[in-house]
Amino acid sequence: MFSIFTNINKKAFINAIIATFVVIAITVLGSVNLQNFDAALIIYFFGTISMTFGVVYHHSVWKQRPATQKYWKRTWEFIFSKDYPIYLKEVIRLSVRNILFQKFIVPRGKMRWLGHFLLATGCLISFELLWAHL
Repeated sequence: MFSIFTNINKKAFINAIIATFVVIAITVLGSVNLQNFDAALIIYFFGTISMTFGVVYHHSVWKQRPATQKYWKRTWEFIFSKDYPIYLKEVIRLSVRNILFQKFIVPRGKMRWLGHFLLATGCLISFELLWAHL
């Protein structure tokens, strides 16, 4: 039929279809059988469905690779190891330093840091406002 369909990873495709139907079902249930669904948001709904399919398909293909499986396994082993709290503390410290205060930009100049800090702060505030609105 079409040559594009011969290269599709069947397992990843099934995972993506299932995830997409789960998102649709959650939307229908959460909006009381679409009674409380705002029609103006339909384009975002289709975008969310498309994004869900694409992300799950890509992630499923990625997870089937042997090297990725090894990284995935080692990550979970690390999370449940005794050293995890020590590294988690360091990740939190670096996140505050580099994401919240943007310290990695300081060596490039004070004005560059100020501009970057203000831009990043605006993005963080808008993200927070978005989550507060939901």
